[in-house]
Amino acid sequence: MMEFTKPPLLFEQQIELLRSRGMDIGDKERARRYLSHINYYRLRAYWLPFEEKETNGEHKFRAGTTWHIRVKNLIKKYASGKTISMGFPTDWRELSLWQNNENTD
Repeated sequence: MMEFTKPPLLFEQQIELLRSRGMDIGDKERARRYLSHINYYRLRAYWLPFEEKETNGEHKFRAGTTWHIRVKNLIKKYASGKTISMGFPTDWRELSLWQNNENTD
């Protein structure tokens, strides 16, 4: 059985971790709400292509990596059905968090 050595992080800690790795978070509260619906570790695999290759094992994002663009593009790309397998609730489109509001994304 695999033993996990990393402690779980609160949403705020996850956001700070992303910031420390170079991701522009923008609206911290909105990012926290997204993380409460989609698990950080589920999203992690989808933002791997936006990380720099580090030789010391550190994860750093490429310059210009922005939270709202990455999550928005992810939703557009997988809205056809893979969203459930990513951890979205089945009624995610009806939740106010996911309503199309260009001014707050």
